[in-house]
Amino acid sequence: MPGSPLDAAWGSGEAWGCKGMVLRQLRSNLYFLRGNILILMICRVLWSWSTSIVYPFLSLYILALGGTPTEIGLINSLGLIAGMFLYPVGGYIADRRGRVKLIGYSTYLYSLSHLLFVLAVNWQTVAIGQFLSQLLLFYMPAMTALEADSLPPEVRGRGFALMMAIPGAIRVIAPYMGGLIITAYGGGDEGMIQAIRLCWTIAFATGILVATIRLRYLGRRSRRIRRSNHPARVSHRPLRSPTGA
Repeated sequence: MPGSPLDAAWGSGEAWGCKGMVLRQLRSNLYFLRGNILILMICRVLWSWSTSIVYPFLSLYILALGGTPTEIGLINSLGLIAGMFLYPVGGYIADRRGRVKLIGYSTYLYSLSHLLFVLAVNWQTVAIGQFLSQLLLFYMPAMTALEADSLPPEVRGRGFALMMAIPGAIRVIAPYMGGLIITAYGGGDEGMIQAIRLCWTIAFATGILVATIRLRYLGRRSRRIRRSNHPARVSHRPLRSPTGA
């Protein structure tokens, strides 16, 4: 009989069954989000959030410390130059000496460079901080290589996409939060300086946390996750798309 409690219960059960199938399929498609990949993802989310609070206002910070638009351009150029020189060195060290320790200890050094932004009293100090911070990002090739080694070949594209998309989605709100902090300090040069120093302090503390997580929890060896070890492979095979995504 249409509209009876029995029909409602059946419909409800059917809905829960569909939801369960979707959740199982989602878990099946994201089986690689564990181990090194999960740790790297969590760290990237934390980093993206903390640095996106302050970086949009770096130019205003330089102006508040007595810089000019010319100095803003110079500081950004120094950062690009620093990264250009040491990235190949970081890749070489990662291949010769291992990746986890390089990533962990370099993250500590990179985080410490943020203190120059916190303690800056003029734009020259910010320039030194920008140069050193970008110089100390030479571990990035090692981290990219670790990500690639930790992802199964058949989901590497999907894995890299998620590693970029999820932190990007979470940090959308961060610049607005930075603006609220600056507004809370009253604006103006003095308020701007105090607020941005607070934001850099948050970034520094987050960096120390991220470095500790990476050094402690990243696998010493790249243990690639295999699809065959995932329990949902057999039981949910009919739900897979023709492309295997």
